[in-house]
Amino acid sequence: MAIRRNLPRTYPILQQGYNAYVSLANLQWCGVAAQHVANSEKNVTTPGGQGVLCEGILQNYPAANAQAEVMHIGISRGKAASTFNGGAELTVSGAAGTLETAASGDYVIAISEEPATCAGAIVTVRVIPAYQKN
Repeated sequence: MAIRRNLPRTYPILQQGYNAYVSLANLQWCGVAAQHVANSEKNVTTPGGQGVLCEGILQNYPAANAQAEVMHIGISRGKAASTFNGGAELTVSGAAGTLETAASGDYVIAISEEPATCAGAIVTVRVIPAYQKN
């Protein structure tokens, strides 16, 4: 008997809580960026654009000023912006924070563990310390 996998599991190695600067209710499994506010703790918000540096992948769906759980290193789910192959270097596709194949100059935040067959697919990704692709 075959075991059917509905959703990939997550295995956090480094996960941290931040304050959600804006509502991130629609960004679960997407990349989020740091937002520094004077005299405040570090917040997270939507990415500023294509391929920007991100803190990691959002694990919950917080409202503004609520606790946002961000995975920095580990196995997570990721929401695809487009199709990509397994083993692809992934970056954020824009303000939505969905993931797509990184191009030269983009910050890579994850490696795909399985292919994404359509936009919006939830797939397994390996979240890694960010680096800029050459």
